[in-house]
Amino acid sequence: MGQQQNQNSSQNMANQNSAPTMNTTQVNTANVSDADMCKDLLMTEKYVSGTYDTTIFEFRDTRVRDVLSHIQKEEQKHGETIFQYMESKGLYNPQ
Repeated sequence: MGQQQNQNSSQNMANQNSAPTMNTTQVNTANVSDADMCKDLLMTEKYVSGTYDTTIFEFRDTRVRDVLSHIQKEEQKHGETIFQYMESKGLYNPQ
């Protein structure tokens, strides 16, 4: 029984040593202001929407373009929601 436990223990250690490691980055948002976070989110939504806009024209398949167009509209809605929040808090003043 002791030998089996040693084998299991050795196998577990081997599995742990061969397991892939994942590098994760944790961001401390405690020091990030609401305005900065919203600006970053809005800039990201603008970038993503623009990327979909360009990509839509690069597909021949109408069905694919329709799907990408739908996704782009959803991204624009996300951006609009962020914009409305920022405007309501005085964080964004459109010209």
